Amino acid sequence: MRLVADIVRAADSRRSNPHPAGEGLRWVAHGFSALGLSDHEILEREFVVYDALYAECRKRLGLTVKNSRSLSTDDRWLLQLYVLIGAANEPVSDESLQSYAERHELVGITAAKIRSILAALVRRGVIRSSKDADRCFVATRQGKKAASEARARLSNLMSLLDERSSR
Repeated sequence: MRLVADIVRAADSRRSNPHPAGEGLRWVAHGFSALGLSDHEILEREFVVYDALYAECRKRLGLTVKNSRSLSTDDRWLLQLYVLIGAANEPVSDESLQSYAERHELVGITAAKIRSILAALVRRGVIRSSKDADRCFVATRQGKKAASEARARLSNLMSLLDERSSR
């Protein structure tokens, strides 16, 4: 991940002695902006580029690119709930979600899958790109309402489970 971070930093800033791939990544990012696409369309396309960059970095470092299992529908729903509820409280990014997945050793949750989930939530209109934080997402008004309802339902479910386990 450090190599990817070095390349992305080189693309985002004009540091002295930047990683050479950073300039290429900067050109790609500017190219996406020049296509006249919506933020959502740009994000969907950029995710593929970042996944490819990550895979190439792993390859060059001699790490295998793991072929992870596909997410079950339940896994996907739970991750969408996690993102929605999190975005209702503070901005979330694909990087913070990937970090969360790695910390908790969640198998099969790749950067591409996280970005796919973020894109699906943007399409549904429950999260949007944050104006204040680059590459972050926040809940829309509709998303905040849905997150509140989800929290209440999860709370009721946990109470029900607690009752059943105490019997």
